[in-house]
Amino acid sequence: MVLLKRFSPSDKDLLWRYSLVLLAAGIPHEIRKEKNSWEIWVEAADLERALREIEAYERENSGFRSKEPALQEGAGEKTFWSFFILTAVLSFTFEPRWQDLLFRWGILDGALVRKGEWWRVLTSLFLHQDPGHLLGNMLFGGVFFAFLTRYLPFWKAWGLTILSGVSGNVLSLLLHPENYRALGFSTAVFGEVGLLAALGLSERRHQLLLIMGFVLAFLGFLGTAGENTDLLAHLCGAVSGVFWGLAYRRFRKFSQKF
Repeated sequence: MVLLKRFSPSDKDLLWRYSLVLLAAGIPHEIRKEKNSWEIWVEAADLERALREIEAYERENSGFRSKEPALQEGAGEKTFWSFFILTAVLSFTFEPRWQDLLFRWGILDGALVRKGEWWRVLTSLFLHQDPGHLLGNMLFGGVFFAFLTRYLPFWKAWGLTILSGVSGNVLSLLLHPENYRALGFSTAVFGEVGLLAALGLSERRHQLLLIMGFVLAFLGFLGTAGENTDLLAHLCGAVSGVFWGLAYRRFRKFSQKF
């Protein structure tokens, strides 16, 4: 075997990205740890093809990643604590003395939104039917959000997640009857999925397959045929995420020209 590339310990994330690129291309390789570095080795016959795949990956991603790192420092810790704190705060919504009031004024209700209670498209994201509903949404929301911070700064990721959830609720209201009612963060979670699909268009199969695995797990948790499962609302969240993700990509490319 021959050496393809050597990485410093600080470039370990790039090492695994290159390894996944090679896996997606079907190129056998080995990752070796040396005293002060990591290395990728390939068969001599595969060296030229491996270099072409790496160069193609770099060309596809150079423009979009030029200003924002693939993995921001501390992003995982921030993601964990933000979702942990959000879960803790939202757990108080199950307090009997508060739940009825919050549901009365915060749940998504098509008829009331049309009468001017527009805040419901936002507040309904943070209300849940029971603790299991909340924990499932926070768990999968945190997983997808961790992927999202590879493409977006932490606060931009949060902003686009909420924006996707809100616009997903608006779209869902337009497609449902006037008496439509809903609650839960799952619309925003599927908004994260849509954002990932739009922002990761230049990625290879490896990450898309991993994300799809979590999507299927989330659908399994929700139950695709349960009476309380609103697949149209989830689709609206995903479509909204794709829209805002593509809009963000276009804005980034435009801003880089100036």
